[in-house]
Amino acid sequence: MLFRSIVLCTTLLGVFARALRTDQLRFWALGGVLNALGFCTHYRFVVFIAAAGLFLLVTGKGREQWRRPGLYLALALTLPGLYPLVSFNLAHDFGGVLFHFSDRHSWEFNREGLGFWWQQLLLVTPFLFVALAAGLYRAWQRSRDGDWQAALVLIFSLVYVLGFGLVNPWADQRSTTLHWPVPGYVFAMVLLPATLRHFWRSGSWRPLRSEEH
Repeated sequence: MLFRSIVLCTTLLGVFARALRTDQLRFWALGGVLNALGFCTHYRFVVFIAAAGLFLLVTGKGREQWRRPGLYLALALTLPGLYPLVSFNLAHDFGGVLFHFSDRHSWEFNREGLGFWWQQLLLVTPFLFVALAAGLYRAWQRSRDGDWQAALVLIFSLVYVLGFGLVNPWADQRSTTLHWPVPGYVFAMVLLPATLRHFWRSGSWRPLRSEEH
């Protein structure tokens, strides 16, 4: 399930980026079909849609798409994927939605949920966690200068990682699993090569030179 989710989300993010860059209807159409498949896989796919919606609302590149037909084509092709989810919940008094988003969680603060960050640090490994965080910080700097591709990766990564991290203290600790934010880390991996080159060229990670030389 995790592997399938990662493959779908990373492929869809790549298609979304290509559609934004080229504005070709075939990429918007492919994105809509993949969205439909995503809704057929799991309720958590809504996190990807939330990240896409945030990008389309808060970035200049995203807001431009509301004036173009490609986005509406993608939305139209996404709708069939909602049919199984909607029909099941209508037939079962919205039992699926209520279980995943309400019944299984107490929605009362539990400080044990703050351990999420230590668990993620160990899961990703400290070095990679810090390197990815540095990459996202650099992406934030570039996005402030108008780099929409950096903003795209930044938003999708943070929605997955920060989203689950902020919700975790209020969520069901028995059901919340460590792998839910993994797509966010995979998205951020795109930034890793440039981040490592940046620190290497700046000398930040090079061995210290002896003062004798």
